[in-house]
This record gives sequence, structure tokens and C-alpha cells, in this order.
Amino acid sequence: MELGIGILATTALTLGFVHTITGPDHYLPFIVLSKARGWSLSKTSLITFLCGLGHILSSIVLGFIGIALGTPNDTYSFNILTSNDGQEYSDNYTVNVSVPANFS
Repeated sequence: MELGIGILATTALTLGFVHTITGPDHYLPFIVLSKARGWSLSKTSLITFLCGLGHILSSIVLGFIGIALGTPNDTYSFNILTSNDGQEYSDNYTVNVSVPANFS
């Protein structure tokens, strides 16, 4: 199980890094604002971090809203296969997604 979470975390971090680096709209506004307003490096870093955190959290919220609106009362099952010391382990997970009554 630990290997699967490690792969998932590494993949998420790599995709997030590539997403940020390949999109100048993610960092250029902070550079321009920092220069125009004379911000220190620490202030620029703090504001950039807080905006990045807001970007991530809003994406997660929108994802949950999309799941809730797009899948009425569905159950999803999936397997995560991990390998440790030559042995394979299988973990089964089930996710129940229900749409609130006012959306159905």
C-alpha cells in the first residue's frame, strides 16, 4: 500500500511542477507585481504560496462538485496492485458517490 501512495504522490507532484513551469500565467503575474510594487522576496514568496494553495484547493472543490453533479448514486470499485519484495498485494477500494436530493 505504501508504494502505491508513493507513486501517486510522486506523479501528482511531477504533474503539478510541469503544469506550473509550462504555464507562464502561473508565475509571470507575481514577478510583475513584485517588481511594480517593490515587494521583498519573502513577501512575494508568501503571496505566491497562498495563491498557489488557493488554486489547488479550488481545483479540488470544483472536482468534487463535478463528481457530485455528474454521477447520480454510483458506486465505483478499483484495485491498487502493489509489489513488495517480489510479492504482489491487492487492495480493493469502493467509493460511493451520491447526488444530493436537490440535484437529482
